[in-house]
Amino acid sequence: MRTLYVSYDGLLEPIGQSQILPYLEGLARQDVRLCLLSFEKAADLARSSPVLSDTRRRLEAVAIRWVALRYHKRPPVVSTLYDLVRGVCRVLAMAHRHRSQVLHTRSYVSAAMSLPARWGLRVPLLFDIRGFWVDERVEGGIWRRGLLYRLAKRVEVVLFRNADAIVSLTHAGERAIRECAEFGARRVPPVPIAVVPTCVDTERFAPRPRDLALTARLGLEGRTVFTYVGSVGTWYAMDEVLDFFGVAREQIGSAALLLIVRGQLHQLRAAVARRGLDDIATITADVSHQELPIWLSVSHVGLAFYRPGTSNVARFPTKIGEYLASGLPVVVSGRVGDCDAFVEQARVGVSVREFTTAEYEGAARRLRELLLDDGLADRARRLAVTELSVTEGVRRYSALYRQLVQSDTGPT
Repeated sequence: MRTLYVSYDGLLEPIGQSQILPYLEGLARQDVRLCLLSFEKAADLARSSPVLSDTRRRLEAVAIRWVALRYHKRPPVVSTLYDLVRGVCRVLAMAHRHRSQVLHTRSYVSAAMSLPARWGLRVPLLFDIRGFWVDERVEGGIWRRGLLYRLAKRVEVVLFRNADAIVSLTHAGERAIRECAEFGARRVPPVPIAVVPTCVDTERFAPRPRDLALTARLGLEGRTVFTYVGSVGTWYAMDEVLDFFGVAREQIGSAALLLIVRGQLHQLRAAVARRGLDDIATITADVSHQELPIWLSVSHVGLAFYRPGTSNVARFPTKIGEYLASGLPVVVSGRVGDCDAFVEQARVGVSVREFTTAEYEGAARRLRELLLDDGLADRARRLAVTELSVTEGVRRYSALYRQLVQSDTGPT
């Protein structure tokens, strides 16, 4: 099978290293002939970057042809439109030259720039939505519900109606797509919708002995370490993370908080200070994705909180798979895709259904009991391997590729 994979996310960014590159390597080993188009930030394309040289080496090892275009951020909207036009031209050329049989598009912008190739070259388009992107922009405070939002929602409808197959991160997202007429729910026959949760490289992320040198450097000896990995701002509920930890430390003795974050650290430090957590909270922004498994080795609990919003129905955070694969239980905010049911039914975590003190207290009590379970780490690891491994994700993508290639009906 010849597949053109299109991503507006950079392959050299942490999300590309964790959520694109491992899948592509696995698919290439399944006899999928891959070409990759991605948009990269200028700093990541610097020749001195070790990530760049390592990524090129990994792609060459599995015979993946990579075209990296420069990503533009300013001025807003105009820069994205400029990238979109460049992407349309490059996707058409690459799909034609390599006789692509599938266009695998990661999220909305990539799908939009691939539509002309889908129409003109009649190549089936796999719309890998990664979440309801338009609503995420609004709920994250990036856009307002104005003209741009209304135009983007119209484009969203076009993308769903022209997709030949769809991938959702969650079953809740799949149900939303099937039940919404705007997304083509009334199409006959309905297009395939596969659920592929955010997967993790379970060889890199695995239980390991606690790094004693790092533990000592961070002053975490004898502590039960609550760890949050991710960004600050937009749809991430950092204030609620701090509030929950403030309650949980009363239930779980000798607790400490480790925040491995990207974003506006001065605001986060101020929020930590207001709650009197300075002496037991460590904040760092200097941890690469390659180093993250070592940092998780000093942790005991993983945290994943998101602000309420309709876009959460299709969200499955990357960090949840990384926590579980490392043998850590998870505390997740409620109504984030399938995550609350996913961790609670398997007894590998607890959910915080509301951001209230009473709910924090109840979740902390359940977590305290869970931490006493000797089988917890093995259970978390087993769930990650069977449900969230890159191997399982590759299997599901490969099956969807075959379904598209073998289908008698091409794009219409």
